[in-house]
Amino acid sequence: MDETVLEGKLAEELLDGWEVIPTGSGFLVTTAWRWPNDEMIEIHVRRVAERDDLYLVTDGGALFNFLFAGGIDLRQNDREMEMLHQIVARSDAGIIDYQIVKGANNEELPQSIRLVVEAVKEGAFIFWHKLG
Repeated sequence: MDETVLEGKLAEELLDGWEVIPTGSGFLVTTAWRWPNDEMIEIHVRRVAERDDLYLVTDGGALFNFLFAGGIDLRQNDREMEMLHQIVARSDAGIIDYQIVKGANNEELPQSIRLVVEAVKEGAFIFWHKLG
């Protein structure tokens, strides 16, 4: 197998189990990546206003909800909140109203979805030890 075939097979494998569901204002992306409790991670993609070329990619507050349900309230711990801000910043995203958010245009949208998923997963696993 050469590297081109391997890249294609790897891309297929990484997206296997993902589903993109159109919504009225964008998409719901259900990934094959999972929370530490084995539920699938979902990402919301919303169009900005009526434009078809600008999007807001978000976890919809799922990371904060997941941690809060496990007894971790990041609003009460500045050090942990700063850790999460650093994780999210590595994905060139931000935290607004307790949601991980990243803006994107048409070209950036696939990468932005991947980066938000990675930030969610990294954030979940960083704090997972506290939930145990």
